[in-house]
Amino acid sequence: MSRLQKFPFHSLLFAAYPVLALLAINIHEVAPAIVWRPLAIILVTTMSLLCILRLLVRDWDKASLITSLIVLLTFTYGRLYEFLKTTALVETGLARHRYLVLLFLALLASGTWLILKHIKNVKQATGILNLVSIVLVALPLVQTGTYLFKAARDERAIEEWSSAPNQPVLEAQAGKPDVYYIILDTYTRSDVLATDLNFDNSDFIQQLEEMGFYVASCSRSNYNNTVKSLVSSLNMNYLPELYSQAATGDLSEEDTWVLLKPNEVRKNFENLVYNIVAFDTGYEWNSLDDADLFLARGHYSFSSQYINPFEQVLIDTSLFSIYNDFRQKATWDQYSGYSHPLANYIGQQEFILDQLPKIATLNIPTFTYAHINIPHSPFVFSPDGYLTDSDYWSGQFMKASDDMHFRAGYIQSVEYLNTRILTIIQEIIQKSDLPPIIILQGDHGYWKDSMGLLPILNAYYLPGVDPAVLYRTISPVNTFRVVFNSYYGGAYELLPDDSFDIYDIHTPLPETLPDCQK
Repeated sequence: MSRLQKFPFHSLLFAAYPVLALLAINIHEVAPAIVWRPLAIILVTTMSLLCILRLLVRDWDKASLITSLIVLLTFTYGRLYEFLKTTALVETGLARHRYLVLLFLALLASGTWLILKHIKNVKQATGILNLVSIVLVALPLVQTGTYLFKAARDERAIEEWSSAPNQPVLEAQAGKPDVYYIILDTYTRSDVLATDLNFDNSDFIQQLEEMGFYVASCSRSNYNNTVKSLVSSLNMNYLPELYSQAATGDLSEEDTWVLLKPNEVRKNFENLVYNIVAFDTGYEWNSLDDADLFLARGHYSFSSQYINPFEQVLIDTSLFSIYNDFRQKATWDQYSGYSHPLANYIGQQEFILDQLPKIATLNIPTFTYAHINIPHSPFVFSPDGYLTDSDYWSGQFMKASDDMHFRAGYIQSVEYLNTRILTIIQEIIQKSDLPPIIILQGDHGYWKDSMGLLPILNAYYLPGVDPAVLYRTISPVNTFRVVFNSYYGGAYELLPDDSFDIYDIHTPLPETLPDCQK
């Protein structure tokens, strides 16, 4: 313990912990490099505060104790505020910054007084807190390191994964039309929109059909989870079969994501000498960053000015959430895409939507994978601009704060997306030398319950193909089986169109709407 008492470094480790812990919790969705900017800012700020306090109290140990107290209060403030907002105490008015700041200052003042006047053995306190901070930081580091080691092992094994034997040999039958696989995250079926949200989406569906789309009116996702749904659709198979084919032989449900990047659909198009086009989705596991053409806003230097979602969560759980709330109220009617608190998210989604039509101008055959995170939360888009009420995104995990804002935010996101998608499709068709193949598909439905997550929008633009190959209950697992059979001489058998809960990938769920059981 004596060595741990020599220098008080605990305040720096306590400051690093919130960043490292948030990374560990979200490591399956973000790249580790995302922590460097917030970590550097927090550590530099903490070190500066420590040095200033050292000058004031003339004691490194006491200055570090006070700094650790400030760090603790700073990074628990936002969580306490959110807790109060979601409990009955909100009715008492206690869930207000004006009161919590007073509590924060009172705790800081009393804690500082105790440190300066009543802690006799400061060195012993330093040793204890140094040890606690080491253990605390070690936990997320071990969790993150274990995950990255296992992920690297699984990815190496998956690279050697060979497809099931006797797969059809594919060959383009008449030219190589561009293929667009456009995922509209959380976009549910029209009948669900009408029944649950009282929203009539028939005009959008009618316009798609007038453009030549077949809309599967009873389609459901194969899994009520983004990762499992996309892995299944892009590998044209159900998860148990994919697990049995994988070279490692021990893939668990937590490892499912490693099957997405080297997926079977991509391999088929690469064998057909297509160029793969993909976008930065903001999620490490879902970004095909090794594509022939990988489009990302992050390649532009000005994007570093934006706060990314990871940093936003850090801010929301800290004392700095006060600034966010104040800024939102001060600029209530002045938000644009650049001044909005979720400007990074807005820019990322609009970047994908803006770039999609431009792919048609490339003089090469392309397979484009575009995952658009709309109408998924956070709800910021509306037909008239951007939503400015923070209740649309201030709930847990950036969801709406209540059911009313969820329903209104989801519908406005759908309306915004409908307008954009119709224009984008028209541009793609007009700019394409050969009539393109376009698939619009929800990865799952909206958050209602495990069954409510299943119904999805599923629309196909397959020019020159007999519409009889499609049917109203077709599900994503059969999407590319139909495409490869229709355009590339494939002989894939269609699988049963089953849906599963993520907690039981072996027992199909029934269809709940009577009309779709006929």
